[in-house]
Amino acid sequence: MMRKVLATVSMAAVVVAVSPAYALGIGHSFFMRGEVVRVDSGGAVVCLGRLDGAHQGQVLEVYRQAHRYRKLVGHVEVDQIFDEHFAHVHIVEGDLKKSY
Repeated sequence: MMRKVLATVSMAAVVVAVSPAYALGIGHSFFMRGEVVRVDSGGAVVCLGRLDGAHQGQVLEVYRQAHRYRKLVGHVEVDQIFDEHFAHVHIVEGDLKKSY
């Protein structure tokens, strides 16, 4: 009986420990990918990283999504890749705003 309880508690602990990492992957892949996370005087942080194939020097188009259309609002260049999910870009041209 004690082994069953211990096994159940151990399994629950593993599930709880893995959940945040799994949620980040889902959030990045489906909800945030390509979004502007923060805009500052030096550029912006975008949800685009190594796993998306981003690389330093890459120039990207920036679109603003409206209800039924999207509008080209500028271009950015990748300055630095932070990790698998995020990068810093500087604005080449246009008007960037944080996604809401």
